[in-house]
Amino acid sequence: METVGALVLIRGVSKHFPGVVALDRVDFDLHKSEIHALLGENGAGKSTLIKVIAGVYPPDAGAMWIRGAEVHLFTPHEARALGVGTAYQGFSLVPSLTVAQNLFLGSEMVSSRTTGWLDRAAMRARAREVLGSVGLDVDPDTPIDRLGASSQQLVEIAKVLLLGAEIVILDEPTDKLTASETKRLFELLRAMRRAGKGIVYITHKLEEVAEIADRVTVLRDGKGVATVDASTASVPQLIQMMVGRDLEEMFPELHSVPGAELLRVEDLSVPEALHQVNLVVHAGEIVGMAGLVGSGRSTLARALMGAVPNARGSITISGRPVSITSPEAAVRMGLALLPEDRHRDGLFLHLPVRENIVLPSLRRPWLDFRAMDQVARGFVTRLRIRTPSLKTPAMQLSGGNQQKVVLSKWLASQAKVYIFDEPTQGIDVASKVEIYRLISELAESGAAILLISSELREVLALSHRILIMRKGRLVREFSRRDATPERVLATVFGESAA
Repeated sequence: METVGALVLIRGVSKHFPGVVALDRVDFDLHKSEIHALLGENGAGKSTLIKVIAGVYPPDAGAMWIRGAEVHLFTPHEARALGVGTAYQGFSLVPSLTVAQNLFLGSEMVSSRTTGWLDRAAMRARAREVLGSVGLDVDPDTPIDRLGASSQQLVEIAKVLLLGAEIVILDEPTDKLTASETKRLFELLRAMRRAGKGIVYITHKLEEVAEIADRVTVLRDGKGVATVDASTASVPQLIQMMVGRDLEEMFPELHSVPGAELLRVEDLSVPEALHQVNLVVHAGEIVGMAGLVGSGRSTLARALMGAVPNARGSITISGRPVSITSPEAAVRMGLALLPEDRHRDGLFLHLPVRENIVLPSLRRPWLDFRAMDQVARGFVTRLRIRTPSLKTPAMQLSGGNQQKVVLSKWLASQAKVYIFDEPTQGIDVASKVEIYRLISELAESGAAILLISSELREVLALSHRILIMRKGRLVREFSRRDATPERVLATVFGESAA
């Protein structure tokens, strides 16, 4: 494709951080009426590249043109003025503000230039219009922190559309969306493409590339590997380009054999969310849980960890009834939760990697920094966490490496029961394989595992049994032998499943 007239043209761009070469002489271009997918493992440089385009990071070397104008050390404000709009994977929304306030933050509508009064009615009306375009039916006056993750993702996308951006950057936009929301988003992206907009589309869901993208660029270790036609690139080819090797078997064989009962839950209820949930998980057993977003899976996980104050029911661990009134009590009882939202619930983003790994398992009233270093370094090596040092803040790591840090802290706690809520959400295919291996190893070591996932392949491949949740209730259980994709999906959607 010709580079003349490109919306974005990047040549030889490099970016360094302490101890890390994030981008190494990368070339990239985006044209009108194009959806250009950007792929790579976590830490490959994707987020750094889009932040260079969005004016967040100045490049250390190379040149960049936006809509034909060469830019030097430009800011996010200048990027927006040039028509660049970005919806980041980690939300940039302000939880305490309303949907409308977030949409217009920094670009508020005023009723008169002389008075400067905000035109709240006009902003609410415009907000309803743009929210409708992404398929989100919420009151613009709703505070952001009352919305679920999928709704917040749609607000983030609507915010970009409201700017009227010609260059739209979407970082993992379907990560928290349901199948119907994803379908609506793809229809919107195709309409934007027809309108002449250029879209940079980052995803770890490789099956989306052929469906929505025109071209795909793959990064590996900060370098550009190749740019190819999306319609001719197979998933195995893309994986090979991303990781530099073939991943012959994504899912490990299930060797563990369920033993004694470790976790029993009876009549667990949360008003308007969970209704008399009963389940059992044995040592060495992986129990998968499927269901739509909002079916109650994550509420169940949080209730088991004592993070839902009005939960009622009984919990038994290793045959002993326990009272779990807080997450601290749950940890003492041997429970661990890898949460759906690692940024909000899984990490202290501003603390170093070391502290994030060891804090939940500290038992002494004083800090033994030498021991902390030893424990943290062991998990960094074991889980192959890419970090410049143990003192690097968790917020500076890629999504996959952040997820490994969360895993490390619970492995360090030596829990008996692990609850994995969307463990591979927003991470690359190679990191997924590593996490699948860790889950399998935990089961083989005798841990009880409750695996909650929206990826049906994960649930089917890794689980001994599969539970289906719908509208806050456990509606059916499948054995591994009887669980087919058709039966599981039919039950998830409330249809007949023979």
